[in-house]
Amino acid sequence: MASSREGNELPLSMLSRLGGLSRSEKQPITLSDSLRAALAKKIQYSNKPASSFNRILDGDGRAQPSKEEENYKTNDLHPYTRPLTLADAESCVILENAAYPDPQDRASREKVLYQLSKCGELCMGLFCTLLPFSDMKPETLATSKLVETNRPNGAVSVLLGHITAVMTDNLTTIENSFDFPGDWASKSSEPSIFGHREAGRTIVLQSVAVLPEFRGRGIGKILVTAYKQQMNSAGIADDLAVLCHENTVAWFEKFGFINQGLSNSQHGSGGWYKMTVPLAPEVDPTSEY
Repeated sequence: MASSREGNELPLSMLSRLGGLSRSEKQPITLSDSLRAALAKKIQYSNKPASSFNRILDGDGRAQPSKEEENYKTNDLHPYTRPLTLADAESCVILENAAYPDPQDRASREKVLYQLSKCGELCMGLFCTLLPFSDMKPETLATSKLVETNRPNGAVSVLLGHITAVMTDNLTTIENSFDFPGDWASKSSEPSIFGHREAGRTIVLQSVAVLPEFRGRGIGKILVTAYKQQMNSAGIADDLAVLCHENTVAWFEKFGFINQGLSNSQHGSGGWYKMTVPLAPEVDPTSEY
């Protein structure tokens, strides 16, 4: 559910629909210059090249920050987005727990695993790259992965916000998408009306979450904007839908979502409003008519 607090293999049928959306973890989806600049003005982190630091080792052989490193102040953050994978699961769980104080509204670890296993290509994370001695310590830092193996400076990719989503084939009953089959991990699982419906054409946002310490800095806005742009370009769905509380209705309206009124969903803390926005695939101006 959305709140004001603010490598997995894909089915061939889905891959054929994704086009440019299916990217490997080593090929992040970068934000446009304007979006990057907007966020960079508000969030900062230490990104001075490690090669310029004169590091020393303590008695255990661990690298320690030099005086230059300790005195080095933060520079502009360079965020990027990419599809989430199973490798991001633990960071997503930490983010859910931090973003949603009410346990009823947050996704459980099993639900996160379900989403990333069945439709990770519909889930997007906003990350930043941090060096070992950065003064920024997000809650997801401990579960962050190296940017690339054997990278000399030990930089890691840190999750700051995410959108998780599933596909549904019935816009009028999107409430069913917030549950998932209990036997989903079984190879012999039975078809279900709950959870992800691969043949659908409506993407239902399950969570729009940002780490508490990074709220109020435009991350949620950039994340939703980037997500909407990506799904428009991919052409895999006709609509986006979300259930949100009344205090975030106006926020989602800024992105073109239309309030469809109170939902009959009894999920979590209840009191959800259903909001939808149509998607319009981008047209290549150089294409032939």
